[in-house]
Amino acid sequence: MTGPSVLDVSPVIPVVVLDDAGTAVPLARALLSGGIGVVELALRTAAALDAGARFLVSPRTTRPVVGAARRRDVPLPAGVATASGALPALGVDLHELTSVPAGYLDPVDLADPADVGCVGGHRITPPDGFARRDSGRVEEPARAAVALR
Repeated sequence: MTGPSVLDVSPVIPVVVLDDAGTAVPLARALLSGGIGVVELALRTAAALDAGARFLVSPRTTRPVVGAARRRDVPLPAGVATASGALPALGVDLHELTSVPAGYLDPVDLADPADVGCVGGHRITPPDGFARRDSGRVEEPARAAVALR
């Protein structure tokens, strides 16, 4: 794939669990209004499969995952948990890495936030997902997360 990196599109990539595919578009619009242009849908429910994908993320960089991304011509920021975990990704010419397990990242944890182009996290969307369809509950934390950049 050519063009801008997925990691350059948004300073934060929230991990979202969808229980209802019908909430995907309103949720995405609320996140976009808050300044977030990329969402990672966790494949924990059937609804996530119905929402579509423009890139893949995996907690491990395996040949089948790399092959799936290349067959679909979609980006794959390789999931790594340690520095040594980055070696398999670099070995198959993947140079964009994402930290796993994903979780909440406090800006205090960053030695120099300017060195981090993009972070992932769970706490941008409410714990109950987007069941109430209250865009303010998504837009406000999204704006706060984007302000970290």
